[in-house]
Amino acid sequence: MIPDNQEEQRLLIAEYVLGLHRGEQAVEIERWLAEDEQAARQAAHWREHWVGAAELLEPARLPPGLWRLSNLKALLAHGKHLLPGAHQAHLELA
Repeated sequence: MIPDNQEEQRLLIAEYVLGLHRGEQAVEIERWLAEDEQAARQAAHWREHWVGAAELLEPARLPPGLWRLSNLKALLAHGKHLLPGAHQAHLELA
């Protein structure tokens, strides 16, 4: 639901531009941006802001373990079990 409060709207748009909203929530925001010129201008502002900020950052190498953990989470989410009996265990990954 799109908030009535302008500050909350600004925050929602910034979160959306950062990719923090998915699914139906993102679809609702996209429709709102297509219909509301002021909201669309704010989204453009945030996109420019974040692109400019990203250009100031030094490239960083991600730890290799991060990719292994990400792949493991994806496999588990799709029902692929890597270890015998893994389907019986509850695995909590951070």
